[in-house]
Amino acid sequence: MFSTLRIDRFPASKLPLVALFLVSLGFTHLGFAQGVIWSNEITGTNPNTANPYTTGDVVNSPSVTVSGIGRGPGATGTNTDDRYNANSWNTVSLDPTAYFTWSLTLSSDSTIDFSSLTGANQVSPSGPTSYALRSSLDGFTADIATGSLSGTAAFNYNLSAASFDNVANSIEFRLYGWGASAANGTFSVNDFAFNGIVAIPEPTTVIGALMLVGLVGYRERRRLGSWATRERCSPMS
Repeated sequence: MFSTLRIDRFPASKLPLVALFLVSLGFTHLGFAQGVIWSNEITGTNPNTANPYTTGDVVNSPSVTVSGIGRGPGATGTNTDDRYNANSWNTVSLDPTAYFTWSLTLSSDSTIDFSSLTGANQVSPSGPTSYALRSSLDGFTADIATGSLSGTAAFNYNLSAASFDNVANSIEFRLYGWGASAANGTFSVNDFAFNGIVAIPEPTTVIGALMLVGLVGYRERRRLGSWATRERCSPMS
Protein backbone atom coordinates (compact mmCIF):
# COMPACT_ATOMS: atom_id res chain seq x y z
CA MET A 1 0.00 0.00 0.00
CA PHE A 2 1.13 3.56 -0.68
CA SER A 3 1.36 5.98 2.23
CA THR A 4 -0.52 9.28 2.08
CA LEU A 5 0.88 11.60 -0.56
CA ARG A 6 1.45 15.07 0.98
CA ILE A 7 1.22 17.59 -1.85
CA ASP A 8 2.39 20.38 0.46
CA ARG A 9 5.71 18.59 0.99
CA PHE A 10 6.71 18.99 -2.67
CA PRO A 11 8.34 22.20 -3.97
CA ALA A 12 5.98 24.02 -6.31
CA SER A 13 8.45 23.62 -9.17
CA LYS A 14 8.24 19.80 -8.85
CA LEU A 15 4.48 19.42 -8.66
CA PRO A 16 3.85 19.33 -12.42
CA LEU A 17 6.29 16.42 -12.70
CA VAL A 18 4.59 14.59 -9.84
CA ALA A 19 1.21 15.09 -11.50
CA LEU A 20 2.42 13.80 -14.85
CA PHE A 21 3.94 10.76 -13.18
CA LEU A 22 0.67 9.89 -11.48
CA VAL A 23 -1.29 10.42 -14.69
CA SER A 24 1.05 7.96 -16.39
CA LEU A 25 0.33 5.49 -13.60
CA GLY A 26 -3.36 5.91 -14.31
CA PHE A 27 -2.94 4.68 -17.86
CA THR A 28 -0.88 1.65 -16.86
CA HIS A 29 -2.87 0.64 -13.79
CA LEU A 30 -5.34 -1.94 -15.08
CA GLY A 31 -8.59 -3.51 -14.03
CA PHE A 32 -9.26 -7.10 -15.07
CA ALA A 33 -12.27 -9.12 -16.12
CA GLN A 34 -11.43 -12.84 -16.11
CA GLY A 35 -13.43 -15.83 -17.35
CA VAL A 36 -15.61 -16.28 -20.41
CA ILE A 37 -15.05 -13.41 -22.83
CA TRP A 38 -17.56 -14.43 -25.52
CA SER A 39 -19.86 -17.41 -25.86
CA ASN A 40 -22.84 -18.66 -27.84
CA GLU A 41 -24.94 -21.78 -27.26
CA ILE A 42 -26.16 -21.60 -30.93
CA THR A 43 -29.82 -22.46 -30.66
CA GLY A 44 -32.68 -21.86 -33.08
CA THR A 45 -33.86 -22.82 -36.52
CA ASN A 46 -31.19 -23.08 -39.25
CA PRO A 47 -28.54 -20.76 -37.81
CA ASN A 48 -26.49 -21.29 -41.00
CA THR A 49 -28.80 -18.94 -42.91
CA ALA A 50 -26.94 -16.03 -41.28
CA ASN A 51 -23.29 -15.46 -42.14
CA PRO A 52 -22.18 -14.41 -39.62
CA TYR A 53 -24.58 -15.72 -37.02
CA THR A 54 -24.86 -13.38 -34.02
CA THR A 55 -28.11 -14.39 -32.32
CA GLY A 56 -27.35 -15.57 -28.79
CA ASP A 57 -23.90 -13.98 -28.55
CA VAL A 58 -22.96 -13.26 -24.93
CA VAL A 59 -20.05 -10.81 -24.54
CA ASN A 60 -18.90 -10.21 -20.98
CA SER A 61 -16.69 -7.15 -21.47
CA PRO A 62 -17.72 -3.70 -22.75
CA SER A 63 -14.21 -3.39 -24.21
CA VAL A 64 -14.81 -6.24 -26.70
CA THR A 65 -16.93 -6.32 -29.85
CA VAL A 66 -17.42 -9.54 -31.79
CA SER A 67 -18.33 -10.69 -35.27
CA GLY A 68 -20.50 -13.68 -34.51
CA ILE A 69 -19.56 -17.05 -35.94
CA GLY A 70 -19.24 -17.10 -39.73
CA ARG A 71 -17.85 -19.27 -42.51
CA GLY A 72 -15.49 -18.79 -45.41
CA PRO A 73 -16.57 -18.77 -49.09
CA GLY A 74 -15.43 -22.36 -49.56
CA ALA A 75 -17.97 -23.70 -47.04
CA THR A 76 -21.68 -23.89 -47.88
CA GLY A 77 -24.32 -23.51 -45.19
CA THR A 78 -26.53 -26.50 -44.44
CA ASN A 79 -29.93 -26.31 -42.75
CA THR A 80 -29.82 -27.86 -39.28
CA ASP A 81 -31.34 -26.62 -36.04
CA ASP A 82 -29.32 -25.68 -32.95
CA ARG A 83 -25.86 -25.72 -34.56
CA TYR A 84 -23.89 -23.77 -37.15
CA ASN A 85 -23.60 -26.34 -39.95
CA ALA A 86 -21.89 -26.38 -43.37
CA ASN A 87 -20.72 -28.75 -46.12
CA SER A 88 -18.17 -28.69 -48.99
CA TRP A 89 -15.22 -29.90 -46.91
CA ASN A 90 -14.23 -32.53 -49.52
CA THR A 91 -10.69 -31.44 -50.36
CA VAL A 92 -7.76 -33.79 -49.73
CA SER A 93 -5.81 -31.10 -47.85
CA LEU A 94 -6.57 -27.83 -46.08
CA ASP A 95 -8.59 -25.48 -48.28
CA PRO A 96 -7.80 -21.88 -47.22
CA THR A 97 -11.36 -20.83 -48.15
CA ALA A 98 -13.26 -23.50 -46.18
CA TYR A 99 -13.46 -22.59 -42.51
CA PHE A 100 -15.52 -21.30 -39.60
CA THR A 101 -14.46 -17.88 -38.39
CA TRP A 102 -14.64 -15.69 -35.28
CA SER A 103 -13.32 -12.14 -34.84
CA LEU A 104 -12.85 -10.11 -31.66
CA THR A 105 -12.05 -6.37 -31.63
CA LEU A 106 -10.70 -4.49 -28.61
CA SER A 107 -11.41 -0.89 -27.65
CA SER A 108 -8.43 1.44 -27.34
CA ASP A 109 -6.12 0.84 -24.34
CA SER A 110 -7.59 -2.65 -23.74
CA THR A 111 -5.95 -6.04 -24.31
CA ILE A 112 -6.86 -9.72 -24.08
CA ASP A 113 -4.87 -12.59 -22.61
CA PHE A 114 -6.56 -15.62 -24.17
CA SER A 115 -6.56 -18.97 -22.40
CA SER A 116 -8.73 -21.27 -24.55
CA LEU A 117 -11.48 -21.75 -27.11
CA THR A 118 -13.91 -24.39 -25.92
CA GLY A 119 -17.16 -25.88 -27.19
CA ALA A 120 -18.45 -28.80 -29.24
CA ASN A 121 -18.46 -29.77 -32.92
CA GLN A 122 -20.11 -32.45 -35.00
CA VAL A 123 -19.41 -34.18 -38.32
CA SER A 124 -21.62 -36.45 -40.42
CA PRO A 125 -20.38 -39.92 -41.49
CA SER A 126 -19.19 -38.46 -44.83
CA GLY A 127 -17.94 -35.22 -43.26
CA PRO A 128 -14.38 -33.94 -42.88
CA THR A 129 -11.85 -36.06 -41.01
CA SER A 130 -9.23 -33.40 -40.19
CA TYR A 131 -9.20 -29.91 -38.73
CA ALA A 132 -6.79 -27.05 -37.98
CA LEU A 133 -7.24 -23.87 -35.96
CA ARG A 134 -5.26 -20.79 -37.05
CA SER A 135 -5.27 -17.05 -36.35
CA SER A 136 -4.72 -13.72 -38.08
CA LEU A 137 -1.70 -12.95 -35.88
CA ASP A 138 0.55 -14.71 -38.40
CA GLY A 139 -1.69 -14.50 -41.45
CA PHE A 140 -3.30 -17.92 -40.82
CA THR A 141 -0.08 -19.83 -41.53
CA ALA A 142 0.70 -21.78 -38.33
CA ASP A 143 -1.56 -24.36 -36.69
CA ILE A 144 -2.68 -23.54 -33.16
CA ALA A 145 -4.36 -26.94 -32.91
CA THR A 146 -4.85 -29.78 -35.37
CA GLY A 147 -6.28 -33.27 -35.26
CA SER A 148 -8.99 -35.63 -36.44
CA LEU A 149 -12.78 -35.28 -36.48
CA SER A 150 -15.41 -37.93 -35.79
CA GLY A 151 -19.03 -37.80 -34.65
CA THR A 152 -19.91 -35.29 -31.93
CA ALA A 153 -17.11 -34.20 -29.62
CA ALA A 154 -16.16 -31.47 -27.18
CA PHE A 155 -13.12 -29.36 -28.03
CA ASN A 156 -10.71 -27.38 -25.87
CA TYR A 157 -8.13 -25.50 -27.93
CA ASN A 158 -5.25 -24.13 -25.88
CA LEU A 159 -4.63 -20.39 -26.44
CA SER A 160 -2.20 -19.86 -23.56
CA ALA A 161 0.87 -19.32 -25.77
CA ALA A 162 2.65 -15.99 -25.32
CA SER A 163 1.52 -14.86 -28.77
CA PHE A 164 -2.06 -14.74 -27.45
CA ASP A 165 -1.19 -12.52 -24.47
CA ASN A 166 -1.69 -8.74 -24.60
CA VAL A 167 -3.60 -8.96 -27.88
CA ALA A 168 -4.76 -5.47 -28.90
CA ASN A 169 -6.91 -4.12 -31.74
CA SER A 170 -8.50 -7.17 -33.41
CA ILE A 171 -7.89 -10.85 -33.99
CA GLU A 172 -9.59 -13.48 -36.16
CA PHE A 173 -9.59 -17.25 -35.59
CA ARG A 174 -10.38 -19.75 -38.35
CA LEU A 175 -11.29 -23.41 -37.89
CA TYR A 176 -10.56 -25.33 -41.12
CA GLY A 177 -11.90 -28.76 -42.06
CA TRP A 178 -10.99 -31.13 -44.90
CA GLY A 179 -10.99 -34.78 -45.96
CA ALA A 180 -14.77 -35.32 -46.37
CA SER A 181 -15.67 -38.30 -48.54
CA ALA A 182 -18.56 -36.42 -50.16
CA ALA A 183 -19.34 -32.80 -50.96
CA ASN A 184 -22.52 -32.97 -48.85
CA GLY A 185 -20.65 -34.24 -45.79
CA THR A 186 -21.23 -31.78 -42.96
CA PHE A 187 -19.22 -30.18 -40.17
CA SER A 188 -20.78 -27.95 -37.50
CA VAL A 189 -19.92 -25.91 -34.42
CA ASN A 190 -22.60 -26.65 -31.84
CA ASP A 191 -21.51 -24.09 -29.23
CA PHE A 192 -18.35 -22.17 -28.32
CA ALA A 193 -16.70 -19.96 -25.71
CA PHE A 194 -13.56 -17.83 -25.79
CA ASN A 195 -11.92 -17.72 -22.37
CA GLY A 196 -9.27 -15.45 -20.89
CA ILE A 197 -8.66 -12.06 -19.32
CA VAL A 198 -9.62 -8.63 -20.64
CA ALA A 199 -7.39 -5.87 -19.25
CA ILE A 200 -8.88 -2.36 -19.18
CA PRO A 201 -7.63 1.02 -17.86
CA GLU A 202 -8.71 1.66 -14.26
CA PRO A 203 -10.67 4.94 -14.51
CA THR A 204 -10.49 5.88 -10.82
CA THR A 205 -6.71 6.14 -10.94
CA VAL A 206 -6.86 8.34 -14.02
CA ILE A 207 -9.48 10.60 -12.43
CA GLY A 208 -7.44 10.92 -9.25
CA ALA A 209 -4.35 11.91 -11.20
CA LEU A 210 -6.26 14.48 -13.21
CA MET A 211 -7.60 15.97 -9.97
CA LEU A 212 -4.00 16.28 -8.82
CA VAL A 213 -3.18 18.20 -11.99
CA GLY A 214 -5.99 20.63 -11.13
CA LEU A 215 -4.68 21.00 -7.58
CA VAL A 216 -1.22 21.76 -8.95
CA GLY A 217 -2.65 24.55 -11.08
CA TYR A 218 -4.66 25.95 -8.18
CA ARG A 219 -1.67 26.02 -5.83
CA GLU A 220 0.51 27.70 -8.44
CA ARG A 221 -2.11 30.40 -9.01
CA ARG A 222 -2.34 30.99 -5.22
CA ARG A 223 1.42 31.18 -4.90
CA LEU A 224 1.79 33.63 -7.75
CA GLY A 225 -1.11 35.70 -6.45
CA SER A 226 0.46 35.93 -2.97
CA TRP A 227 3.79 36.99 -4.46
CA ALA A 228 2.13 39.74 -6.50
CA THR A 229 0.28 41.02 -3.41
CA ARG A 230 3.49 41.19 -1.41
CA GLU A 231 5.17 43.11 -4.20
CA ARG A 232 2.37 45.65 -4.32
CA CYS A 233 2.29 46.10 -0.54
CA SER A 234 6.07 46.30 0.11
CA PRO A 235 7.25 49.86 1.24
CA MET A 236 9.13 52.03 -1.18
CA SER A 237 12.87 52.30 -0.44
